[in-house]
Amino acid sequence: MREGDFHPKFIPYRKRTSIEVSEAILPLYASGVSTWAIS
Repeated sequence: MREGDFHPKFIPYRKRTSIEVSEAILPLYASGVSTWAIS
């Protein structure tokens, strides 16, 4: 059974996406950095 005590640090609680995170990842991917290296 899930305890429900996980709270993410990068994306606010109960939010599925973050503009700030997307804006940081997109330039990396566009410049050729692999998704493995980004994660």
